[in-house]
Amino acid sequence: MGAATRFDPVVEAAFSAYVQLRHHEVTARTGRAEESSTRRVLLTPRRDGVQPWDNSAMRIHGDLDLPEEEIQVYSEEWNRATESSDVNVSG
Repeated sequence: MGAATRFDPVVEAAFSAYVQLRHHEVTARTGRAEESSTRRVLLTPRRDGVQPWDNSAMRIHGDLDLPEEEIQVYSEEWNRATESSDVNVSG
């Protein structure tokens, strides 16, 4: 699950890339791509006054067969914080 301050194509694409990367990483480590599913829900505020939040959902199943270049781009964006000494991941 994720949350963002707005919903637009950039946010949607970034969150989709994040979910695909995490699904790929888990299935690559476990070797169980065909049995694996990942679900994503993205919450964003609504500005129309109908309700406070909107959501989009997506389900990924199996091997995504992502090109290596795509995996590299996604990893450079989403894994860089944990590789940086600026982030405290000790809790």
